[in-house]
Amino acid sequence: QHRRRMAPRKKLKSVPPVTLSTTVHDLPDSLLQHVLSFLPAQAAVRTCVLARRWRHLWRSTTGLRIVGLDDEENAQVQHLRKFVEHLLMLRERTNLESVEMKFHSCSDDEKSYVNLWICFALICKVRVLTLHILEDDYTCLLCLGT
Repeated sequence: QHRRRMAPRKKLKSVPPVTLSTTVHDLPDSLLQHVLSFLPAQAAVRTCVLARRWRHLWRSTTGLRIVGLDDEENAQVQHLRKFVEHLLMLRERTNLESVEMKFHSCSDDEKSYVNLWICFALICKVRVLTLHILEDDYTCLLCLGT
């Protein structure tokens, strides 16, 4: 009988295990924008300094929370006015799932600003608009949804 000679076995290169990265930077923009929607608008805008990719994510979030920083209950329209005006000028005109506005009070002079902010939300086809006005003796809550 003729014996067949076997070729020497080749050494297999070790393949590194497949790893999935789970950092926030690996998430798609649409998911990051959705997450930013839960932050007060001021905090969402501040994320622009995290990395180059984050620079403009806040501009097309799916929701806006115009409230005092850290959900401060005593936010006043006059303290938020300049920030909100800049926010609305710089924000892309993408559709909004939700807009929440929460103020301690709203004087007659300030109502025109709030009305403009509501118009902006409607232009962006907001699905759920919530307006909280907390006065000393009553709370006004307006919630519109489609």
